[in-house]
Amino acid sequence: MGLMDRLLDRQSAFGFTTLGDKNVCSECFGDDAIKEFIKNNAISSYCDYCDTVNENTSLIAVTARIKCTVFA
Repeated sequence: MGLMDRLLDRQSAFGFTTLGDKNVCSECFGDDAIKEFIKNNAISSYCDYCDTVNENTSLIAVTARIKCTVFA
């Protein structure tokens, strides 16, 4: 387990994360696979990065998906 994994696990154990409770929309990404992931896991919410109400999901879910894809 890498340093970042240990940090995220420790933060999670204490009930907080570095990413916070941020939501992100598919328009904030250029990668088609990430856009599709966000659309398939969308919650109706406000995007904390581009200030729109769009198909959004949590940034934590997106980063977890990227991590699983990269380190698969």
